[in-house]
Amino acid sequence: MYNIESNSPQNLLIIRVEGELTEWQIKNGRRAIKEEIKLLKKGFTVINDISKMLQTTQNIANQIRKIQLLLFNAGMGQIVRVVGNPVSKRQMVLNSDSIGYNAIEVESFEEAMDIATDIVKYNH
Repeated sequence: MYNIESNSPQNLLIIRVEGELTEWQIKNGRRAIKEEIKLLKKGFTVINDISKMLQTTQNIANQIRKIQLLLFNAGMGQIVRVVGNPVSKRQMVLNSDSIGYNAIEVESFEEAMDIATDIVKYNH
């Protein structure tokens, strides 16, 4: 499952991923992310909750990398990643390292929101 939402006043994009992603879900998730980032300004913060995401196939991991690259090229400022499954975490880290950005890793969505709120306060 993919859940994507944006918060324009906070310049925040929230991406939650649960379970095993399918080709269809990743394609629709990418489309939704493209639409949501149109509502945000350069330097936007991303919360990426992968704490309930299962390990993916190499093809899906490659598609996720394309989404990470899309966010990076769209002007993403900081990403806060909620981690859980160590294999899923490793896949995300390998992708982000190859693109050239680092995520702040936390263990809960609440902690991610606190950090994102601090980032918004700092940037205003």
